[in-house]
Amino acid sequence: MINFRTASGRDIDMEHPQPEDFVIEDIALGLSHSCRFAGQMPQFYSVAQHCILVSSIVDASFRTAALLHDAHEAYTCDLPRNLKHHGMLKGYRDLAENMQCVIEDSFGAGITYADRVKHLKPADDAAAIFEFLILREGHLKCTEDKVRKLVASDFVRQPYEALAPFIERLPQVWTPLSPTEAKVGFMMCFESYKRVLVP
Repeated sequence: MINFRTASGRDIDMEHPQPEDFVIEDIALGLSHSCRFAGQMPQFYSVAQHCILVSSIVDASFRTAALLHDAHEAYTCDLPRNLKHHGMLKGYRDLAENMQCVIEDSFGAGITYADRVKHLKPADDAAAIFEFLILREGHLKCTEDKVRKLVASDFVRQPYEALAPFIERLPQVWTPLSPTEAKVGFMMCFESYKRVLVP
């Protein structure tokens, strides 16, 4: 048993998580305090704000799923991409993927595998490219040649053609938020998306 206590006082068995273990406040808190790129950024930039960005460039019906696509990282932490997918970390990936499925089910945010591949994965990679080029490297724009170079370097796993529609939806200006601001923004998005989905 891998026991984990959240800020709200919930005790989670991370090997056998249950839907009732998860509340959006814990997720927003954890993600807002977790920095992208293992903290190797000129200034703090949270996973929560990354999730907000991804949710802003997908179609409305996928926004809740996009907002929560990294929700497990509120408990398992964000790892650099190449490390996360290393063979030695299969146990971590299995635990994180199971936790992610339970979280998505608990918030009604599960989507089909086909929609995940078509909508969430390329939106996630487009956001990662944007964050790397603009926020980390200080470029002014995500030009096609810069994006293609990152794709060719295996920085992301999506082909350029899949990324292009989401690259076009990225904002012109995106300013890193403090953890408190990111948490508030994440919660506001969650409530807004939830209202849209209510029949």
